[in-house]
Amino acid sequence: MKSVKLCLAILSKFILILPAVCAFSQAVPNVQQSFNLFNSGNVNSAVESLRSALSQQQDDPVLRISLGVMLAVERQYNEAVKQFTAAAKIIPTDPLPLLLAESAYDEVDNEKQAEIIRAKADSLLKNGDARKNLAKSANMLQVAIAKYPDSAILHNLLGDIYQLLGENHQAVESYKSAAKLATWWIKPLFNLAMAYLPKDPKAAADSFEKVIELDPKNLRAYLWLGDAYEKQSKYSEALLAYKKAEGSKELSNQAAIRIGNIYLKQGSIPKAKDIFEKVAKDDPDNAAAKAGLAESYIREGQFKKGIEAFNETAKLVLPSSPKESKITVLNNLANAYIGAGEYEKAIKILHEIIELDPSFGDSFTAIVAVYRKANLLEKGIEYYWQKMRNEPVNPADALILAELLLESGDFESAKKTFNTVLQSTKSEPFITRAKSGLARIKKESK
Repeated sequence: MKSVKLCLAILSKFILILPAVCAFSQAVPNVQQSFNLFNSGNVNSAVESLRSALSQQQDDPVLRISLGVMLAVERQYNEAVKQFTAAAKIIPTDPLPLLLAESAYDEVDNEKQAEIIRAKADSLLKNGDARKNLAKSANMLQVAIAKYPDSAILHNLLGDIYQLLGENHQAVESYKSAAKLATWWIKPLFNLAMAYLPKDPKAAADSFEKVIELDPKNLRAYLWLGDAYEKQSKYSEALLAYKKAEGSKELSNQAAIRIGNIYLKQGSIPKAKDIFEKVAKDDPDNAAAKAGLAESYIREGQFKKGIEAFNETAKLVLPSSPKESKITVLNNLANAYIGAGEYEKAIKILHEIIELDPSFGDSFTAIVAVYRKANLLEKGIEYYWQKMRNEPVNPADALILAELLLESGDFESAKKTFNTVLQSTKSEPFITRAKSGLARIKKESK
């Protein structure tokens, strides 16, 4: 699977750790001219101009990285790799040139070299100084931009750093600057759209539309445009965009799954199930397709098949996926067990979710609801009283017991148990939940 393309491909999302000190003492005319040529779309001349400037500043990693980006834009990926690896030798503890080199190798399908470079970059990204170094990188680029304010490349890089620092507003402004300086360059427009997407899908859609105006064959832009429309509940527009993206062999399954998910939202279960079955047949290890198929079965009332499909999804997702993906799969599986009346299995799954993230959704309330629905409230209270005898007290068990006691009307025991939670943990989600329970008891006792 290809990694994210940094400064080379459609979407840029990466960690930069650049040197804290910028080598520029003053703006160099050849460098400014190079950036101006790039901004105008005359990339070939920009490359030659920057090569000339670099001959006088061979140890400047920022110039080498900038030249590498220009060469990559010209699809001279092997030459770009030379610049990125040269920069990596100058700044050996900085993963940025390695990540860029990896991306360039991916573009020429040199997977072996890409894996070697990726391993080196990963080793640098395991340290605990990422945020500190990102702040230094931002400062270094700000200094460079002060000297070369018309560099779209530098503004775009700064936007990427801001995104990783969680400073989305600044990222948006940097991408806007880059897009304004190099109106022909798709990359900052795409990055701008991606920065907008989580909180302003309308603005994201506008930016993706501009990308498509510049490059009508950019099917990845259609895929993300569909997401921007979907977030606005504009399902008809989203479907049209996704169907465009299906024209890409690389993106066809991703687009199909998104289409299937919209059909689920619209209640067209047979159409959704048909899509998920086709994708799962084409790609048996596609967890999203398995999850969509499972949801289709559940919506049809075929709980046994739904559970089987969710279990298959769990096998694909749980070993190495991010916590959020694991929780989503487990939550769907728990709901499937509840629908099938297999309450004890549902409770076990909900426990796993709480262990992964006690702040996720309302898993504690869900467990209480399952015990109540199964007429097992007393059995649940007895079970958790037994667990409370263990030392040290497990705050999750204590909180579930307190919720069950509150549900049963035993306010006094519930109050004591909520206080036990407060005494046994410093976890904010547990503390917040326990305080909420005490407040409910006080209110209901009046």
